[in-house]
Amino acid sequence: MSSKNILIIFVIIIFISEVNVASAISLSISTDKSEYQYNDLLSFVIQVSDVTGKPLTLHIRDESGKNSAPIVLQIVNATTTITARESFDPIVYKPGVYYLDAEYSGAKASTSFKILSTDMIVIPSWIKNLGKWWSQELVTDKDFVRGIEYLIKEKIIIIPESERQDSSSITKIPTWIKTNAGWWADNRISDSDFALGIQYLIRNGIIIV
Repeated sequence: MSSKNILIIFVIIIFISEVNVASAISLSISTDKSEYQYNDLLSFVIQVSDVTGKPLTLHIRDESGKNSAPIVLQIVNATTTITARESFDPIVYKPGVYYLDAEYSGAKASTSFKILSTDMIVIPSWIKNLGKWWSQELVTDKDFVRGIEYLIKEKIIIIPESERQDSSSITKIPTWIKTNAGWWADNRISDSDFALGIQYLIRNGIIIV
């Protein structure tokens, strides 16, 4: 038998072995609960029958079939628990049903969860980071106001048109508002309480948007 034929047989054996391993792997994914609110953290458990050393790819899919960017996870244990660092962004994730689609070494699994509609004011986490930096004077009042303008534009904070001005400017912001921003960033006051402070600034003409 020629060396060429031996090489071909060797490649075929490796291929068959990989196919058999992939077909034997089982994969499951489950969330810690079926329904979430906007201030909740998504948590889910991934279980595999064999740790192959290959990464797992995860997508979050909405009801229309639109997928998130791929999330690549390295699997080092048969059971892996993942908890999101940040709560759901109300601008990105509207109320409705979502799916977690996982793929690992040829095996696939999915689970679903629901984000509930709520009347609570929920401010995106990046605005909270901005508030913390502002309270520490790492960003300017103007930078902070840009974040507030975004919240009003996206109707997270509702300001009646009759209470708005035609131009965008700021005067001296009271120290207690900056203190509130620091407390809010440290989760010592709620999004709703912080929003009341912002509404106060606008209604009293301290921030004009």
